[in-house]
Amino acid sequence: MEVFQLVFAFSLGLASVLTPCVFPIIPGYLAYLFGRERFEMVKGGVAIFAGILSGGLALGVVMGLLGEVTSTRWFYLAAAVMLLAIMVLKRANRIRQAGFASILGNRKGAATAFLFGALIIFIASPCILPLLSIVAIIALTVEGVLSRVALLIAYSAGLGIPFILIGAFSNMSGRLRRLVATEAAGRIELLIMALTLAWLISAFALS
Repeated sequence: MEVFQLVFAFSLGLASVLTPCVFPIIPGYLAYLFGRERFEMVKGGVAIFAGILSGGLALGVVMGLLGEVTSTRWFYLAAAVMLLAIMVLKRANRIRQAGFASILGNRKGAATAFLFGALIIFIASPCILPLLSIVAIIALTVEGVLSRVALLIAYSAGLGIPFILIGAFSNMSGRLRRLVATEAAGRIELLIMALTLAWLISAFALS
């Protein structure tokens, strides 16, 4: 496994949380769990980050073991079909804003934040799923269980770090919300998926 693959997985994690239907509601969810005092919001972000890493580790182990028994060539085709379906759903506006508060009800505090972090990578709100699926696809095509686990951990780190940063710099979240709400942000996400789709199809044809 190359360093580039880890960096790419990390960047996809970062891009996942910065999608227009996820990022805008993070500051409000952190404030809901911990209030608006900066230290408490940072503490909440750290708890969510720890939960995301734990969920990523568990998913990485599953991907690692699954890769040992999966037929790689036909997995390229199956993954391409799945990714194409996700792209169509996004273009048809069938993928809605993530409903964070509905996942764990009215519970609050660090334990809830950790549990939310651990669950989000499995629940994978529709906005996170497209880019998470790309990492899972790549993980199943690399050699070695540890390499697959490392890719999911890298993705989880990219997904979790923004929660800490938003807690620390919540006063800047308004500007960032406007940035990620642009059409350009959505087009970049679709471009990443389109390039991955092209890679999957070519890999199937050449394998």
